[in-house]
Amino acid sequence: MWSHLSDANLHFANLQGTNLKGVNLNWGDLREADLRKADLNWAMLNNADLRGANLGDAFLQYTDLRGVNLREANLGAADLYRVEFSRANLEGARLGEAILKFALMREAIICNTEMPDGQLTMRDC
Repeated sequence: MWSHLSDANLHFANLQGTNLKGVNLNWGDLREADLRKADLNWAMLNNADLRGANLGDAFLQYTDLRGVNLREANLGAADLYRVEFSRANLEGARLGEAILKFALMREAIICNTEMPDGQLTMRDC
């Protein structure tokens, strides 16, 4: 069953550990939301605003994050296997210890971004 929450306003929401598997949150406002350990596998978050959100230890396998704003977001130790990051803004995001295997990052903005190995990249600054 797929839930449709596109355009939802979840600014500052506490969704820690929530099962959001397959949810449609396209264009949603999740700024500074707490999504630690949330299950977002197969979710759709196209063009969502996740600035400052905490996705530490979250599960995002096969999640569609095209055009999403993840500026200053925490994705530390998140499972990002086969995530679609095309045209996403990852400026200042923290991806330390995240699983990025087979992630697609075409045209993603990566500036002052902490990569899984702990190194900062300034590619698009």
